Parts: sequence; C-alpha cells; structure tokens
Amino acid sequence: MSRSQEYRQHRLSLSSQLKPAWSSVWLAIAIVFGGISVWDCTIQDLHGQPPAQPQSLPEHESPSELTLSQADARPDEDTEKRLREMDSTTQELEKELDQLKKDQAEREKKEKKAKEEEEEEEERKKKADKEKEEEKKKRDEEKKKNEDKFTFQIGGQLVMDMLWFSQGPESVAMVGNANDVFDTRRARIYMNGEMWDVWNYVMGFDFGQGTGDNGRPAFLDNYIGVQDLPVFGDLRVGHFFEPFMLERSGSNRNTMFIERSLADLFAPARNIGIMAHDQSDDERLWWGIGTFRGITDNFSNDAGDQSGQTIDVRFAWRPGYRPSDPCHYLHVGGAYSFRGAADGTLRYRTRPELSGNEDPVHLGTPSFVDTGILAAEHSQLWGGELLWTHGPLSIQGEMVASPVHLSSGEHVNFSGAYASVAYFLTGEYIPYNTEFAIVDRVKPNAPVFRRGSDIGQLGRGPGAWQIAARLSNVNLSDGSVSGGNLTNASFGLNWFLTPYHRMKFDYILSHLERGSNHSDASLFGLRFDMDF
Repeated sequence: MSRSQEYRQHRLSLSSQLKPAWSSVWLAIAIVFGGISVWDCTIQDLHGQPPAQPQSLPEHESPSELTLSQADARPDEDTEKRLREMDSTTQELEKELDQLKKDQAEREKKEKKAKEEEEEEEERKKKADKEKEEEKKKRDEEKKKNEDKFTFQIGGQLVMDMLWFSQGPESVAMVGNANDVFDTRRARIYMNGEMWDVWNYVMGFDFGQGTGDNGRPAFLDNYIGVQDLPVFGDLRVGHFFEPFMLERSGSNRNTMFIERSLADLFAPARNIGIMAHDQSDDERLWWGIGTFRGITDNFSNDAGDQSGQTIDVRFAWRPGYRPSDPCHYLHVGGAYSFRGAADGTLRYRTRPELSGNEDPVHLGTPSFVDTGILAAEHSQLWGGELLWTHGPLSIQGEMVASPVHLSSGEHVNFSGAYASVAYFLTGEYIPYNTEFAIVDRVKPNAPVFRRGSDIGQLGRGPGAWQIAARLSNVNLSDGSVSGGNLTNASFGLNWFLTPYHRMKFDYILSHLERGSNHSDASLFGLRFDMDF
C-alpha cells in the first residue's frame, strides 16, 4: 500500500472519531482536507510541470512488468514536509479531542455531585419540617388533652455554699473584714401549673434568705399569666424579674459561675408589675415590655407615693437560628429601663461575686463598692447582650450603662461589663430557651447516675465537665460620687452530675480602687446545688 493510500485510510478513521467534537474541531478537519487536496495536486504535478497524459500499454506488457524506476517513484522533499505537517496537525486534533472528552467527563461529575448535594439538602429540610410538624402535632394533642384540666407541679431547690476570703490589710481597711461563709444559700419551694391551657400561675418561696422578720420566707416569682393573646402574646401580672439583662433574666441554676457578674448590680430585682412578651414564628426574634414599682420588698409589698415607677424594654435577635440545630446559635440583645427615684433616693452597691446571706446576727459579706444613698430624681439603664454558642464552646458578654440625674442637677454615669468563655470537656453544649430568650438547663451526655432501660439497672458516667473564665468590672465613681472601681478575674470548674445536680468551684482575684487607695483580695468558693 502506498503512503498516499495509508494516509487516506487514516484520514477516514480520524474523521469518524471527530464526529461528536465541537464546531472548532470540524474547522480544523476542513483545513486538513484542504491540505490533502494540495498534496493530490502536487503528486500530479511535480516541480510545477503539467501532468502527463495516461498512455496505453503495449498489448504484450502488463502492469506487473513496469520498470523499477516507475514502481519506486517517491514524492519530493516539499511533499514529505507537507505530510509531516499534516501528521502533526492530526496529532494535535487527537489531543484536543481527548481533552474535550476529559472536560465533558469532569463537567458531568460536578453536575452529578451538585445534584446529590441538592438532594441531600432537600432531604434535610424535609426531615426538619417533618420534625417540626410532629412537634406541633404533639403540642396540639397535649393542648387538646389538657384543655379541660388543671395542671399542678411542685419543685424545689437546695443550694449550700462554702466560701473562703483572703484579704490584705488594705482590703480590710477599705471594705471591712470578709468572714469565711458556710451556709444554706437557697432553700426554695415553688409551684406552677395551667388552667384550660390559657391561664398559668407560679408561686415560689425561699427559706434560705434570712430576714429576721419572724422567719418569714422571702417571695420569689409569684404571678398569674395569660397565654397566646393577640398582639400582646403572653401577659403576666405579679412579682417577678423585670426584663433586663440576659444573665439576670435566666435562672441561677444555669449560670457559668457560682454568682452572677459584677454588672448584675444594675439589673433590677423582682418587683411588682405587669409585662407582655412574645416571639416571632421562626423563633428568631423575642421582645418583652413592662412597667413595675421600682422598690418592692422581699415579701412583694410596696407602699408610698414615690416608689419609683419603671418602664422596661428588652429584645433579643437570633440570626440564622434553627430548632433542628440547637447547639449552634448567636444571641444579640439589648434592653432599656427608665426608673424614677424611689423616695427621691438611689443607691448602687455590690459584693465581689461571692457572698453569704445576711441577717441581724451574721452580717455576711461586705459590699466592696458602694455609692451610698444619693439624692436623685431619676436614672436610666442601657444594656447590650451577646451570646455565641458553637457546640461545647460558648462566649458570653454584657455591658450596662446607668446615667443618673441627681437632685443637685449634676449628671453622673456609672457602668459595668463582663466577658466570659466556657468549654465543655465532655462535649455538651449550653441549651437555649427561645420562649424567654435565656440559657437553659445543661443535660450531661452520660450522667453520673442514671436508671437504665431494664428495671433495677443503674448506669454510671462521668457527667458533664465545664471549664470557664470571666473578666468583669463595675465603676461607681464619677463626678462627686466615689463609690469605687472593682475588677474581678474569675476561673471556674463545673461538674454537672445530672441535669438536676451540680457542683461548682470558683477562684476569684479581686482588685479595688477608690480614689488614691487600692487593694486586692482572693476568693474561693465551692457550691453544691440540687433542684427538682
């Protein structure tokens, strides 16, 4: 077979492979066909001479008897060069075809992967919607079941503290002696329930806060509420915490440390008032607004013409919050309170994040910062909140500013803030309560004691272990007021044996400045806490 015939067969084979290729490949093949035509013409006209006319062979000669020079005729150098160029072009086209096939396979692979991810996301969404629908159905069934019934629950809390204080002579001179404390910090009992699934009530009393008033227990939350009202959402009337600060609004059972931060001194305590609160359907926005009597005693009593009426507003926003992913969330909140000065006076003071109960016999832990009683007309509270939880890691912080208008016409400003970080060594996380925009009860993955599925079987686990650190500050010195500037650095270790049993150990370094004086103190605390 001659070189020309081999090339024509190769050209036909290549043409069949290039059929699925793109239009650019067809253009290249057209160029090759043009080159082949040129080669055909060249074979016919070597060195630019006109082609010879075919001659008939003599009758006694056959094609097999052609002379050797005629049979072995070869193209000249220009023709060989063109053949090599066409071979190179053919190879390039083959490479381009291979690359096109690879690109097409890669695109198909990516499209398949994207489709699979889309299907997985759709499946997760369907699963979350199904869980939400099942939860709603369960609530509706429970609501229907209890709509003609009254419910009643009883619970309690017992807290015992052991506190040790180490003071230098400067600290004793500035604040007095802080005695070591071994006491029952809280001994509480409470009751709650619902009526017709519309009304709710809470009653709570604390026998651990001694008052010297014939052993009368202090009042905790005592209120009546109505649920699911148009516009207002849930409405409650009675004695309870005003809506201000994330740390104060939540239960003491769920704090990172034995006591709340120094900034908590600005947070209003329980008072008599009325409050409405609600949240959006997607559980990402919460709001609460209320008005209260500014000074209510421990027995939910208040009397007088100048008791300091307050107006409070608090909101919380949880961007991107998903009920199906409760261990990852961001809480951003704020609060404002306008407060008339009760009886024309105001006083801010606080103890150093560890303290015992106070009664006429045992003076308890002294206040480290104190403005004294100030003649004032009114005050304001501005608060900011931040909580970020990512699995076992949580970062929390708040800031509070309190502008005060004194009766003398002077305006002074006091402030407080804290920042804390906590991490679960055993992998738990801090739950979130969307109904009240607060943190919720920690549930260990493997409680120390738990009843198994089989009767009589008792399981044992490590419980939940958490380490925490906090830096807090409060400044009560401004203008003519020199209440002091206190900074605490706290380190904590928490052991959650079960969801209802906790042990906490805190170590605190406390630094106090008042005018040109300053002092330091070290505090140690151990708490045993149980509720039911």
